[in-house]
Amino acid sequence: MSIIEEFESNGIECNLGANNWHVDHGTAAIYPPATDEMIEWACLEAKAEFPPALVSLLKSTNGCFFKKLTLFGIPVSLFEGKGLSRGQLQPQSITTANRAWRVNYKAPNEAVMVGSIQGWSENAGLFMLPSGLCVKINSSGISEPFQLTEKCRALAENA
Repeated sequence: MSIIEEFESNGIECNLGANNWHVDHGTAAIYPPATDEMIEWACLEAKAEFPPALVSLLKSTNGCFFKKLTLFGIPVSLFEGKGLSRGQLQPQSITTANRAWRVNYKAPNEAVMVGSIQGWSENAGLFMLPSGLCVKINSSGISEPFQLTEKCRALAENA
């Protein structure tokens, strides 16, 4: 099931194309799918091998924002070589996350940073292992499994 289907099956409206920075209450801002060429470019830029589960996710949605959950994607302006443009709506950069932001977390080297959860006192990084398993890691290095479907359902119930 794609992430869009996951959201919709949990009663979450999807704003495909993300037409505003501030997601409406209970609506997920979902970016259109990444192409194979974009994914290949991102792997090279991130200096990481993306697990098949991440490739599948990026082909379903090129990043999203929903409440406190952010899934990183491939900003089109970076892919096109134009630099990062915040003048157009784009996902947060999975390449920047894996080159720079991940240093704040004690994640295994083979894990790919795929998103974040914003909290009151700190943010937690979401990492995908080569097996496709996602883990949430806080800045203290404490990790726990992260089930996207269950978390989406919990976020929707508290919308």
